[in-house]
Amino acid sequence: MPFSLHCYLPATDVVATLIPNAYLSHMSALFLHGIIRKPPRFIYITSEQREKVAKTLTSELEQDNIDNAFSKHHRQTNAKCSYKGIEITLLNGMFTNRTGVMNLSDKPTTSLERTLIDITVRPSYGGGATEVLKAFISAKDKIDADVLVSYLDRFDYTYPYYQSIGFYLEKAEYNTLQIPKLKKRKKFVDFYLDYAIEEPAYSKDWRLFYPKNLEKENLNM
Repeated sequence: MPFSLHCYLPATDVVATLIPNAYLSHMSALFLHGIIRKPPRFIYITSEQREKVAKTLTSELEQDNIDNAFSKHHRQTNAKCSYKGIEITLLNGMFTNRTGVMNLSDKPTTSLERTLIDITVRPSYGGGATEVLKAFISAKDKIDADVLVSYLDRFDYTYPYYQSIGFYLEKAEYNTLQIPKLKKRKKFVDFYLDYAIEEPAYSKDWRLFYPKNLEKENLNM
């Protein structure tokens, strides 16, 4: 069936009312913020888990475990259904107390800063690492990098996503003091920008493996 804005937006209205306290996120939020122009064939909605107290410290991560985890494709949820040709995916997100969630066109949606963090953590829900970088580039004049990093610190991830965020900010040529600040942070392990990278390149500054073709001239902006 034909796929267009006329069926995508009503579908987000339906989805936004399905689960109390859930919110539109990832690629759906990118579209609603105008970062991507073509309506995606997916709607992502996030429902937060309960707050957890115990967690592994970033400094206690073991390189072999990280290498093994990111050598495989990210396991995606099976909580999916279809509505008028659109695949709706329910994500079970970490507890953030709805940090960075706003009303956008009367729909609970992650802010642009929060959305960039979410697709950095789960690139497959943002179209992959290349699309994530495109989103950072498109959002350059629309976000506050200080707010983005403050959210990242508040979430206190076990994995060192500050290495990934710093890489994206630098690659997208942001003019922000957050780049040197993030670069100075202690980096305990080599990290990965995405799962199952086929041709990895390595950034010494960020101790980060990333797809070799992730260069600005190849993004076709």
